[in-house]
Amino acid sequence: VVDAILVSGQDLAKRKHYKHPLMYEWHDKAYLGAAHGLAGIFFILLQVSDPSVQKQIREFVKPCVDYMLTLRFASGNCPSSLESTSGDKLVHWCHGAPGWMYMLVLAFKIFKDMRYLEAAKDCAK
Repeated sequence: VVDAILVSGQDLAKRKHYKHPLMYEWHDKAYLGAAHGLAGIFFILLQVSDPSVQKQIREFVKPCVDYMLTLRFASGNCPSSLESTSGDKLVHWCHGAPGWMYMLVLAFKIFKDMRYLEAAKDCAK
């Protein structure tokens, strides 16, 4: 299952010419939240403990999390999708900062990158 998730993410990222190595869509939209977006997918991938894929997962997920950091609003909230035009108004677990916190805290624990912990704190504001 993990291999299929990684291959699918790589294929879409290449096909759509994203600079980061993984991308996923739901209903033809690049969602970012925890329910059906990048934050949720990366949160799950970062929990995989199988050593045969763990290194690959981390190599692919870290640049994606770094990219996601660039998308945040000044308020600390996060957009619901890459195509979002709703602005900084959705503050839900499924769309917005509350769902990103889980991914960011786990990314901090794994990568020891303080930017992730600071971003998680910003999400809590």
